[in-house]
Amino acid sequence: MSRPLNAAIFDFGGVLTTSPMAGIHVYEDRLGIEHGALLRVVTGDSSDGNDPWHRLERGELDAREFWFDVKRRSAEDLGIEISLSDLTASFAEGFKTRDGLISLIGELRETDLPMAILTNNVKEFGSVWKSMIPVDELFDTVVDSSDVGMRKPDPRIYEVTLERLGAEAEITVFVDDTRENVTAAEELGMTGIHFAPEVAEEDVVSEIRKLFAHRF
Repeated sequence: MSRPLNAAIFDFGGVLTTSPMAGIHVYEDRLGIEHGALLRVVTGDSSDGNDPWHRLERGELDAREFWFDVKRRSAEDLGIEISLSDLTASFAEGFKTRDGLISLIGELRETDLPMAILTNNVKEFGSVWKSMIPVDELFDTVVDSSDVGMRKPDPRIYEVTLERLGAEAEITVFVDDTRENVTAAEELGMTGIHFAPEVAEEDVVSEIRKLFAHRF
C-alpha cells in the first residue's frame, strides 16, 4: 500500500504567480517583433546549462551585467534598441500573484503540512518576490537557485529541498510550470503537477486539494 502524500514543494514564478516571462511578450508586442524573439535573447536556447540566464540563476553573474549584455545582444541579434526600464515595467505589468492557490496553501498550512518553495531565481530579485506573498508564514523553507548555486532540473537541488523540508520524495507533491522540472522531480519519486500556461488555476487548486484530501 502506498503511503499518503504529506509534503509539498512549489515553484514560485509561473505557479504562485503568473509567469514573469509573459512580461517579455508584452514588451515584444510594444516593439513590434515576433513573440519569442527577445525571450530567446534573454533566456538563451542551449541545453548545456551555461547560457548567461542559467548562470544568472545560479548566482554566477551580476544582474546588472546580465541585463546590459541583453541590451547589447538585442541590438546585435535583433537590430532593436531596448529600454531596460520599459522592459522592467512590462515584467511587473504581467507579474501577479495567484490568490486562489495561495489561499489553498494557507489552508494546508493550518494542517501543518510541510511545504517549501523551490525557485530558479535571481539573487538581486529576492527582496521583491519575497514581498509578494507571506513566505515565512506559509513555507517551512525556501531554496533559491541563486543562493545554492544550482538550478532545476539538476536533481541535486531537489534533494537539498527535500532534506531541508525533512521529507521523502515518495510522499511529496511538486508543482512547477516547466515540464522538464516536473519530470526531474518525478524521476526522483515525487508526484508531479505540471502547471502549464494553458492550465486554469482552479484546476490545479482542485488537483492539489484532492491529493491532500486526507489532511483536511
